[in-house]
Amino acid sequence: MDWKVKFLELTIRLISWPMKREVTGTENVPRDRGFIAVSNHNSFTDGLFLPQVLVTAIGKPSHFISYAELFDIRVIGTVLRWGQGIFLDRKNKEGVEKALADAKQWIAKGECVGIFPEAHIAKPERMGIARPGAALLALETGCDVLPCGMIGAEKVWPRRGRFRPRWNAVTIHIGEPVGFREYCGAYAEGTDEEKKVIITGVSTLIMREVAELAGKEYTYGDDSVDRLPGFARAVDTRGADTG
Repeated sequence: MDWKVKFLELTIRLISWPMKREVTGTENVPRDRGFIAVSNHNSFTDGLFLPQVLVTAIGKPSHFISYAELFDIRVIGTVLRWGQGIFLDRKNKEGVEKALADAKQWIAKGECVGIFPEAHIAKPERMGIARPGAALLALETGCDVLPCGMIGAEKVWPRRGRFRPRWNAVTIHIGEPVGFREYCGAYAEGTDEEKKVIITGVSTLIMREVAELAGKEYTYGDDSVDRLPGFARAVDTRGADTG
């Protein structure tokens, strides 16, 4: 592992040690293949705690996608670069495509790509609507999604407020990996409207998994989920579409 990644992993583990975080489900983290880690987003600390837990579990970097402007903030930018984060310039289509291409390369190398689909810190009492990035990557790569639920991080660093260390405040639940390969064929061949339905449906299924782990409810995308079975195709044991 790169020394900068290892240094960050050790530093964050030491900083968070007094808080005695509870982490469950680390046995579910894939060690032998690339995957997409997806979580809810309630605090600035999410981008520290979850990557560290994943790096500790797999012994490899966890490449979280972050907005370009965060890389310009002195300390945060250094952490993102040392952690091999993925740079997302959301101001233009080319920037988004570059971030997705970088994510696909890391997945192809057998590493973890991390996404907070809500994109911004949501209010603790409800989940925000998911952006399509995690579903799109899952459909275009065929890799598994690892749902994660963060609980209590907003007590450590809320949306509006200062960092406040709290004992036993943060719990991270890691669920079992889920795959969506049965929809990859229809997505690749579908019309723009069909692709939109598939992406929204898969996003909703992902966020429902995350919501259950986080003790919340995801209230979007029901119509697309109802339409998803019509796009499912059988896959063989290697994950290839059999038509």
